[in-house]
Amino acid sequence: MARASPLGDYFFEIPVYRLAEARHRAELEAIKGSVGDALFEFKFREPWEFNEVVGWIALCRFGAQVRKHLYLPKAERIVKRARVAVVKRAELVEDEFAGSPKTSREIFETLLASLERDARRERLLKPRYVDLTSFLAVGPFIDWRALLGLPPT
Repeated sequence: MARASPLGDYFFEIPVYRLAEARHRAELEAIKGSVGDALFEFKFREPWEFNEVVGWIALCRFGAQVRKHLYLPKAERIVKRARVAVVKRAELVEDEFAGSPKTSREIFETLLASLERDARRERLLKPRYVDLTSFLAVGPFIDWRALLGLPPT
């Protein structure tokens, strides 16, 4: 069930990480070398997926549009283990599908290309890692036309 808001019905969140997993692991190795194995295992061993997330791209349905809202910390500099309030920082380009003859698969591919483009071009996302793993795993199986209230093709 989508979460309703005045901005649309949220139906999917995509995590934005401070940095990619490989860079995170490299940082941890550098820390491990400076503090020793015992302290490192006690204090720094953590799953990347749940500790390096710094924001979200929330997808929401607004009629036959898919809007993408970017939520990131207000801080100018995001550092490891920072705990700051996350606020809406930008509304990314929306994708309009009203009257579209596109199939569900084509709508998914359009959204995926749009998210990948946002990750490369959006100033606030450029230094970050946008994790599309879950979107890629479930997106092809979603009936996008039904989700957007479009008639079947």
